[in-house]
Amino acid sequence: CRVAADKGLIGSAESSIIGGLIQSSGNIVTTNLGSPFALSNEVELGISPFIKEEITNLEMEIARLKKKSNQNKPRIKLTEDRVSKLQDEYEEILINFLGEKTQDNFIKVNNKVFPEVQIRIFDKLKKITREMNGIIISIRNEELNINES
Repeated sequence: CRVAADKGLIGSAESSIIGGLIQSSGNIVTTNLGSPFALSNEVELGISPFIKEEITNLEMEIARLKKKSNQNKPRIKLTEDRVSKLQDEYEEILINFLGEKTQDNFIKVNNKVFPEVQIRIFDKLKKITREMNGIIISIRNEELNINES
């Protein structure tokens, strides 16, 4: 499962994120994170993951179209133009983001976090190695900080 959100993800009182890749440019709040069965799970706060994902998908589509035939040239051109516009949009978001406070971003898990979950906030990565309860992960003093209740 892959989820990309540009505004954050806030789960319900019974929410769980189990398996896959979750990316958001806003805060992530869930009740449980991971699984006791050690499924691969990554949660990431970054810059505009939805646009990055869309660019990646369109670039794969261009490669696929180029392999098929020369009849796809108009469609390839349209797709390349869309990628260019998205890259410009991403660059503008990145420039604006660099002026914001990054320490205000967090991932909060109200109940359990299971081992084997990888948590990334921008360029900082932490792999959870033990079960934890009620945590808030954020960046403090340029480091990934985990507060457990």
